Amino acid sequence: MKKLKGNEIIGRILTDLDMKAPTFSKNIGVSYMRVNNIETGKTLRVSPKIANAIVDKYPQFNFAWILSGYGNMYVDNTHNSIEIKDNTQTSESGNNSINGTIEGVQNNYSYHGLSKEELAHMNNDRYKIIKIKEKQIELVLEENKRLISIIEKLTDKLLTY
Repeated sequence: MKKLKGNEIIGRILTDLDMKAPTFSKNIGVSYMRVNNIETGKTLRVSPKIANAIVDKYPQFNFAWILSGYGNMYVDNTHNSIEIKDNTQTSESGNNSINGTIEGVQNNYSYHGLSKEELAHMNNDRYKIIKIKEKQIELVLEENKRLISIIEKLTDKLLTY
């Protein structure tokens, strides 16, 4: 399977959504210039921040595919679930006993041909983005508290006149 470049990835997403880049960039909350730089090949790959913005708005697209260019364009839930293998054994009395063995992420996990290291790196990038967003929310909350305090002081002054 051929690895897609950033411009091919964005091109396929735009075609799938039947959308132009300016509308798409507005919908995902990213500047048009950033999307255009990927679309024209000036920027070679989609950053984790942009991939996250795409998946947040359009969850049908596969985050790993957007970042790596490998695998399925769409989320494939079968790759995210744990695989259960049926190990049926016959006991001495002739009864079948089913011993389900879970094989998943730790042992035999394959996600569109990506290695465990690539998956861990993508997961780490997504974790960093979440932490950045959490910090931004904290800063906004602090600023809101400060503004509320100012409003309360102004209200008190107005009421005393």
